[in-house]
Amino acid sequence: THDGIAYFRREGLESLLCWLSLPALLTIAAGPDAARSQAIEQLEARITEARADAESSGYRLALWLGTDARAGGDDDNTPATPTQAEEKTTTEATPTTTGEAQRDADSARL
Repeated sequence: THDGIAYFRREGLESLLCWLSLPALLTIAAGPDAARSQAIEQLEARITEARADAESSGYRLALWLGTDARAGGDDDNTPATPTQAEEKTTTEATPTTTGEAQRDADSARL
């Protein structure tokens, strides 16, 4: 946390993505040979998307989860580029529900 903003480490995200990918990789390995290449490409695309979302959020946890009510996240009034998680958010969802739903969706995709 710096100036009231919670950040996360890229290295920690990389480790998390590896561990979350393990069950999918085991399923792919047990599946038919013909489907492996496509399944690995899809998994790789999801991991790449998660990395890009994290980078575009500036590794700010609330922004990455789509729960930052201030949008920019810092006090300099510079608007932040919305993450894909924020773009998918409906106006009816509460910040906590949205963050939990996005986290669950990200876990399910990996």
